Amino acid sequence: MTNPPPPSAVAPTGLIARLRILAIAICATAVGCTAATLPIAPDTPARAQSGGERSAGVTGGKAVLLAAYPGAFRFEGNAIVFKNGQRVVWDDGRAKTPAEKLTDADVEDMLSTPYPLARRGARTPSPGEDPGRVRSDAFFKALYGGSEAAVRDDLARVPFVPGLGGGSLTVTTRFGVDKRIAAISRDLERLPPQFHKYLVPPGGAFNWRAIAGTSRLSVHSFGAAVDINTKYSDYWRWAGHTGGGAIPYSNRIPLEIVEVFEKHCFIWGGRWYHYDTMHFEYRPELIPACHR
Repeated sequence: MTNPPPPSAVAPTGLIARLRILAIAICATAVGCTAATLPIAPDTPARAQSGGERSAGVTGGKAVLLAAYPGAFRFEGNAIVFKNGQRVVWDDGRAKTPAEKLTDADVEDMLSTPYPLARRGARTPSPGEDPGRVRSDAFFKALYGGSEAAVRDDLARVPFVPGLGGGSLTVTTRFGVDKRIAAISRDLERLPPQFHKYLVPPGGAFNWRAIAGTSRLSVHSFGAAVDINTKYSDYWRWAGHTGGGAIPYSNRIPLEIVEVFEKHCFIWGGRWYHYDTMHFEYRPELIPACHR
């Protein structure tokens, strides 16, 4: 085993970067923490799972993304380069409002709002707080497939809480999402009986479609999202909040269920100002334990 370098050999920037990583993890459980409240520090070089020599030394959010989707792409300057040669812009250089990030996100924008883990407890998202709802269509198409036919090539049916009569869900096999759903299913079945009604029947998984009211693809289109029982779920559009103004928050899904999904790198739509409490999607870049 290689001995660690003495303290004198550790560069100051490395120490600061490690402190920033710790701060991000704490931020997920701290009240009032946002990306803007975290200090801008020298970036941390990406680890060995960088995806290519040209990614060596990439830092900050780029390093997080590489660790979240190991081997899927590399960085060349401001470009994310996938194995098939497809290139996606990391940062388009434009400052955006929260609303603009939802409609025209680059990949860097996807990491701009920390996702608060369920262990933080019940909370009402602030206006414009939609961690994970900000997505780059180009990035997800490059990750999972640019057409329905391409996505279907990597789908599998996975039993979902079969002991509770949940049937099966069709999800992608990329990044082991199918195996993660199987593990989530086993963990959910171990929950006490009072939680079972929220799970069955599930609302579905793969469905190539746009997000309601937009032309942007839902993560369901890529087989990387799951909806649980809609009977006990709340959705901002169902509540009629489509004409502007404040959106009162509503939720009935227990956080014990959310914790199970987060354990396997799925975020919850109940953490969004534009809430969607039935919805869970695979987003390892937003959960610190999933990209270390």
